[in-house]
Amino acid sequence: MLDDSFDDQLKEIIKQCSGKCQTMLFSATMTSKVKELAVVSLKNPVKVFVNENTDVAKNLRQEFIRIRKKYDGHREAMLAYLVSRSFSQNCIVFVETKVLAHRLNILLGLMGVRCDELHSNLKQTDRLMALKKFKDEEAGVLIATDVAARGLDIKGVKTIINYTLPSKYSKYVHRVGRTARAGHCGRSVSLAGEREFLLLKEIKRCSKTAMFERVLNKDILEKYKAKLDKLEPATTSS
Repeated sequence: MLDDSFDDQLKEIIKQCSGKCQTMLFSATMTSKVKELAVVSLKNPVKVFVNENTDVAKNLRQEFIRIRKKYDGHREAMLAYLVSRSFSQNCIVFVETKVLAHRLNILLGLMGVRCDELHSNLKQTDRLMALKKFKDEEAGVLIATDVAARGLDIKGVKTIINYTLPSKYSKYVHRVGRTARAGHCGRSVSLAGEREFLLLKEIKRCSKTAMFERVLNKDILEKYKAKLDKLEPATTSS
């Protein structure tokens, strides 16, 4: 809520609360805004840190797909390949923009993938409906912006796909933290182009668990690329 500029409203709520009540503040990360809110709302607080939340889960298998320059235009085909053949259920795909989430939802839907989208352009009722469909396994793939990277405890997520790597390692940790929770195993697959290679190296350096390269069959990939090219007019009209 602080990231979405609700800090003024939260401070106003705190002012209206009784001074005799006990107040506890929980946060996944200790940002400057959280510290400022703590000063306003807490009196002589005791700080308890569960962990630093700077590493991925031990039960997470991390994979990456290196996108060479000649395959720059195949990223959508790579995603279609993955969710059609390997990860059609209990999978969250993280993308950077709301527009891209909507586009990919249309594209994959036209290819027969049971998917839905989740981002801030949707009404609250539509967001809740998308989450319900995903939890009830009516939608096997949820295409989401980082609005789903924090604060949502969705049980049973088996796979996280990073359509593009985020800007920082900490954001990557939050994204892949949607799976391999509470002792369960999970998998993350990150598509990494030339621009994302530096962050990929940082992930390998910072993670305590290994990262494996996943190789896609080029012939099959080209078939998915051809299918997507044929669907482009339908996507544009939508």
